[in-house]
Amino acid sequence: MLSGRGYRDFISAGYSIRELGFAFVRLKIFSWLWVRLKYSFRSLGSNVTIDYSVDISGAQFMEIGESTWIQRNCWLTIPLIDMTSIERRSYLKIGKRVQIGRNCFLAAANSIVIADDVLLGPYVTIVDHTHRTDDIILPIKEQGINQSGFVSIGAGAWVGAGATIIGHRGITIGENSVVAANTVLTKNLPANCIAVGNPARIMEKRNEN
Repeated sequence: MLSGRGYRDFISAGYSIRELGFAFVRLKIFSWLWVRLKYSFRSLGSNVTIDYSVDISGAQFMEIGESTWIQRNCWLTIPLIDMTSIERRSYLKIGKRVQIGRNCFLAAANSIVIADDVLLGPYVTIVDHTHRTDDIILPIKEQGINQSGFVSIGAGAWVGAGATIIGHRGITIGENSVVAANTVLTKNLPANCIAVGNPARIMEKRNEN
């Protein structure tokens, strides 16, 4: 992230001054103004970078911690129109120094909490609810949603590209755990573990040393 390291580091890594210049204008000037004029968050930390292409619905129910970076074309939403009850609180909490890759989808109808230093790859889906299906006559789209679920992702965890986390029954991912690319996770994942597959299974435990 541009704000997390000096520009000299980026240049020495091979990025051109032109690339960095356009990135600076996009993220630190245009996107900064766009996001802060368009949205009113419940809480927004310092040095937060949100690309202007990010689609946000219900910002007043979201908290975002300092130095977090949300990349292009993500969708962050509180599905207010489908919710039967709405409380004046945070439904989506994103901690400090979180990096959210491109085209991620986060939908919180009760509680999604992402702790500090979490990394989400591109195309990650995280939801804490599903549509109700009790009535076999009424169309599903008119039955509302389940608002009793939650998702909690511990500090330092990594969710790989294309992974899906479904927390309609409640799901906790422990600190420093890894959800591998394209994994579908519907159950708790302990700390320092790696989950793979669909449905997810614990492949191994990370070496704590």
